[in-house]
Amino acid sequence: MRQRGSGHIINISSDASRMLFPALSVYCGTKAFVQMFTKGLRAECVGTGIRVTDIQPGDVKTNLIVNNDDDEAAKKLGVIIGKEVGIETPREQVLDVADVVDAIRYAVKAPSHVGIHEILIEGRDQLFGDPTAMGDDA
Repeated sequence: MRQRGSGHIINISSDASRMLFPALSVYCGTKAFVQMFTKGLRAECVGTGIRVTDIQPGDVKTNLIVNNDDDEAAKKLGVIIGKEVGIETPREQVLDVADVVDAIRYAVKAPSHVGIHEILIEGRDQLFGDPTAMGDDA
């Protein structure tokens, strides 16, 4: 990429890079590392023609925890072990994988002089990564 004078590095962190989820401190820490690493890499690429983007998805319909067995963590996060994430979540609170792909596509297709440094993408009604923020009586 440096020899060519162009390129685009896309890293996927998470909205968990911006806040702590109960019972997921290691996960949040690793995502925070990816976010900070991406910022550093972007700084190192200034003047090279290489763009660097951090995509930060919120809750996405995936099978992330299908084989998990940590009941305590699942309860704190409001997910059900053995079921796809988001399967019982209101539609407005969860993304499809295609939504994340569209965000990546947006960053990649931007004109070469434009840097899309970060994209935080969540379901419209997801509360900035915190599925417990409003509680049941909201």
